[in-house]
Amino acid sequence: MSWYLFGQLRPGRSFLDSPFPSNSYIFDFPIGSFQYSLEDIDPFLQSSKHLFRTHLLFLYNSLKLIRPKISILQYIMAVVTSPTLPFNDLERHEISSALESSTELKYPVSSSKNDSLNEDRYLVVSPYDEKPHLLDLDTLDTPNQLLARALVGLKCLREDYATAPYIETFNWQEVIDSLGELAKASNYTWKEEFFYIVVFRSQVPPETVAHYSDLGALDKAAHAEATESGGFLKYWFGVPDKNGRNLATCVWRSSRDAKIGSVGPHHRVAANAARHMYTEWKIERLRLLVKDDIKGWEIEQWID
Repeated sequence: MSWYLFGQLRPGRSFLDSPFPSNSYIFDFPIGSFQYSLEDIDPFLQSSKHLFRTHLLFLYNSLKLIRPKISILQYIMAVVTSPTLPFNDLERHEISSALESSTELKYPVSSSKNDSLNEDRYLVVSPYDEKPHLLDLDTLDTPNQLLARALVGLKCLREDYATAPYIETFNWQEVIDSLGELAKASNYTWKEEFFYIVVFRSQVPPETVAHYSDLGALDKAAHAEATESGGFLKYWFGVPDKNGRNLATCVWRSSRDAKIGSVGPHHRVAANAARHMYTEWKIERLRLLVKDDIKGWEIEQWID
């Protein structure tokens, strides 16, 4: 599995005034380039998590000197192995493993399955089950807690979810039925509430589909960031179909929460990747309305 998350690794000279010979390697980033000598490149690629972090910090500090006005976060830097480089499959795998470790630098925690977490407080609301991705129910009021629990049962009903009508794609009626049962069990009288839904439809070219897990690394970092901001009740995404089309969706406590959760550095990196890696994308904003006593519900276009 190759990586092309944030920059590119290639042979040659950089634009920098460098003493390195022509048989060195260049790390290209959107904000500039940095060069490693051939003697240094192997330990960089084969380094452990600790050494890999040291190299990233070195890159970070060097790039910071070059472009001091641009904020660079060391834990989102990554490289791609160019097809022209003589790396075999094993070396590529080791590089990918190192990169995967590097994305965890900000959140060095183990899986929630192995942690003694309070299951009544922390809820798995996405495909990611590590601690930074769990919803803290103590940060929510009762209706949002109840809906988050009901949304655990959200299921996709169609294979053509990438292009199918949104309401028909998921088991919304079952979710609302579950919400009613949870409210009854909690002796909670439901008053009309509405929630914010974001729908992201995309298409990637065939060559990108083969490396879709690379996009997943960016997505995972952005999800942890959004979860930390608060109010992120549910996240679901599929896989690209034969034409590269896909669907992702999230449910938020409010549009304000969604806006706050989408302005962090990881989201900016993911958005930049989308501009270069997707051939098409569309964002739709919807409102989930749950009526008094949960006697009815609607999903309709969001109007500010």
